[in-house]
Amino acid sequence: MDCDRSTAHALALAAIVSLLPVVLCAQTDDPVGAARFRLGPIGITPGITVSAGVDSNVMAVETLPQDDVMTIVNPQVHSAMRTRWMILNVQTSVDSVNYQQFTEQGGVNWRNDTRVDIPLNRIRLSVTHSLLNTQQRATFEIDTRARRDETTLGAGADIRMTSKTSLRLGATRSEMKFADDAVNLGVNLADMFNRHIDIGTLAVRHQLTASTTLALSGDAIREEFDRSPIRNSRSLRLTPGVEFDKYAIISGRAYAGYRRFTITSGLAPTFTGPVAAVELSSVIRGTTRLGLQLSRDVSYSYDVTTPYYLLSTGGLSLAQRLGERWEITGNATKNILGYRSSRLVAADPEPASPGLTIRRDYVYSYGGGLDYKISESVRCGIRAEHIRRDSGVALHGYRATRVLASIGYGM
Repeated sequence: MDCDRSTAHALALAAIVSLLPVVLCAQTDDPVGAARFRLGPIGITPGITVSAGVDSNVMAVETLPQDDVMTIVNPQVHSAMRTRWMILNVQTSVDSVNYQQFTEQGGVNWRNDTRVDIPLNRIRLSVTHSLLNTQQRATFEIDTRARRDETTLGAGADIRMTSKTSLRLGATRSEMKFADDAVNLGVNLADMFNRHIDIGTLAVRHQLTASTTLALSGDAIREEFDRSPIRNSRSLRLTPGVEFDKYAIISGRAYAGYRRFTITSGLAPTFTGPVAAVELSSVIRGTTRLGLQLSRDVSYSYDVTTPYYLLSTGGLSLAQRLGERWEITGNATKNILGYRSSRLVAADPEPASPGLTIRRDYVYSYGGGLDYKISESVRCGIRAEHIRRDSGVALHGYRATRVLASIGYGM
């Protein structure tokens, strides 16, 4: 498992998750029945993965890259409980990352997600809570492994209007906090990123067929920074979309719509334009799985002269079973970071036009692997991934390759 890059991809996809009319990870209606171990109303599914390999560019630098041997130990457990009036799901995961030479680059990262569902007659209530403590890189543009905490609390209600139409009301409050000594290229990340994010959601869903659901979701978003109130923003987002059942020929979700993003201080001109979040997959003849990922949304930058960028992502994935035990996988992803200029650049001798895309960075990722199923609960494999960042900023590009062998049990 590529811990840094998996985290970076996850953060890049945070905008995708926020576009969808759900709160955190929805679970099955019978998580206890699906658990590996059951004790009355409680179900537990443990798992662990151990990986070891080589990272060719530990510091993600353009010149004089240094390699190192690394190990990752990732225990996790999914616990569930079902009673007559509620369903509880708790997912806990820990990553212990260790480097042989650059020991300061390693660390322990953990995440906990809790969800409580209360199904009533025509209403389904939900409460969610998420905790993340990690030292992995936060975004594609940040190279420092800086410790940060992220906390999210959410609540929602799904109201069944008719047999096929439902209304969803939801609200989340998130907090991001970097350590006070977290610095990237001379910029204090706590000063630039520590903030609260409030999102209110109203969504309408209509089941068109047994495997297809149409949806229209609207979000009101407020972001307020602890130390840089000049970066505070308000957003409105409207995204119609379609969802396909996991057993359909095509499964997943596709949303595309419009967002208006305004930094209230006038630090940068308002962004208005299309956003998208597409995650689709299809299984062909039971042995080949194809995946498509497309996304487009706004993300904050650590550089005050380019307060935000438009992150556009396109990716393809392939998994091919070879008999009953072997599987080969591959993926390719391209990310474009279109930086928008700040009105602060007007003080420069040759100012750029505020609000225009003044720079584009490109991040490419290619990977492949081979997995072997030892038993129903034990797998092993080897995976290689290459990442490349091309930047208009001097010494901000880099190349890196990771090769990891792993063995895993359970989840």
